[in-house]
Amino acid sequence: MGNTSDHVQLIDQQEWEALARQFDDYNYQQTWAFGQRAAERLNADSENIAIRSGDDVIGIANVRIKSLPLLPMGIAYINGGPVILKSGPQIDTAIIFRRCLAALKREYVDRRRMVLRIICPIADEELIAEENNEFEKQGFKPSTSARFYRTMIIDVENDQESLRKNLAQKWRNCLNRAEKNDLKVLRGTGDELFEKFETLFNELRERKWFEVDMGVEYFRKLQRELSEDEKFIVHIAEADGKPVAGHIGSFIGGTAVYLLGASTDSGNKLKASYLLQWQVMMHAKESGCRYYDLGGIDPDGNPGVFRFKDRMGGVDLTAAGPFEAGTPVLGRLISSAEKLYLMFKG
Repeated sequence: MGNTSDHVQLIDQQEWEALARQFDDYNYQQTWAFGQRAAERLNADSENIAIRSGDDVIGIANVRIKSLPLLPMGIAYINGGPVILKSGPQIDTAIIFRRCLAALKREYVDRRRMVLRIICPIADEELIAEENNEFEKQGFKPSTSARFYRTMIIDVENDQESLRKNLAQKWRNCLNRAEKNDLKVLRGTGDELFEKFETLFNELRERKWFEVDMGVEYFRKLQRELSEDEKFIVHIAEADGKPVAGHIGSFIGGTAVYLLGASTDSGNKLKASYLLQWQVMMHAKESGCRYYDLGGIDPDGNPGVFRFKDRMGGVDLTAAGPFEAGTPVLGRLISSAEKLYLMFKG
């Protein structure tokens, strides 16, 4: 099961950032800054590791370590990793994933006696199937303690005409209307655009009465820690100089990701979100991304947003995971601890 000479090595930020840019599936959840802040929210530790085979690095992963009080055990959690798709020619990705998974299991389950829980980055349908199969082969079980990630993926390597034709007719009609509404689209990474978006988003939350785990302020603070080529990009649509819709996205690695969106009532009438999404697709394409990930779908819980995304010509995919491995006794201890944490948190 894998190559026993493959091993996990802790690396520093400089080496991490140099290695990360070699991988097409590098994503915002695996940035150094995101790993640090996400771990901080859970009172956990963040580890950035390389999976090495001799002098070669076959994968990397940010691992959040949550230890149980007074016990030499805990949970090792990987979200959006391991990152394995190196740019350029490489050997079979299924083999690489098998070896990375085996090395991670040896380190965190066998050696450090932890529960190892993993949600892989979104990938194409073939690789997702191979990853799910490999989890099963290596004794991982589906985890009920973390949410799966289902989303729509658009292949933006298609030419612009094909991308437009792939839009559902009603969606395309709304885009045509938006393009005639004299909307101005701003794009950038600066704090002033985050401020504009935050105003839009807060208005939307007050109107719709909803909460998010990671809101605008979280991404706004994180922006200050990201390197220049990792920064989130904000798109703002304005009508008569006033913001009416906004979008925050990540454009690193081979997949752009829709993180947050908002629109005012006037923006909805002007179909501003349709224009923004089209502009984001074009920017993803120009940035060298192959895919645009629409940031998750929930057909039952949020049918309106699902219909909007479903009509954009993408493919419905669910990332491999969450799966976890560890001794049954440890798994039950971890599960009980997580339930207590959620009870007292609520």
